Amino acid sequence: MPCDQVRTTTVDVEKMDGPLLIEALRLLGYQAGKQGTAIEFFTATSRNRHRYENGRLTFANMEAAEQATTINQIKQAYSGEVVKATAARFGWELKKNPLNKFSYTAIRKG
Repeated sequence: MPCDQVRTTTVDVEKMDGPLLIEALRLLGYQAGKQGTAIEFFTATSRNRHRYENGRLTFANMEAAEQATTINQIKQAYSGEVVKATAARFGWELKKNPLNKFSYTAIRKG
């Protein structure tokens, strides 16, 4: 593929909360931020900018196998952020599972 072309692939995912998604992407090592109504994210070593907008992830120049892995990592990190936000809202204490950085045990206070 010529170097002046960008190949993009779009994947439908459920609606995600913007601030939680940005935090999840940063946890995975991406630089992420809002660009209008979209969230753009990329790694420091890549010029390819990926986007999340209207329930769709769009990847630039990423092979299908890498996309599947990346989507699963994003969903897992996002789920962890949802758990942390919910725990904070209800005043629960979270204990991390040492075997999985996205796994928690919630302990209700009081």
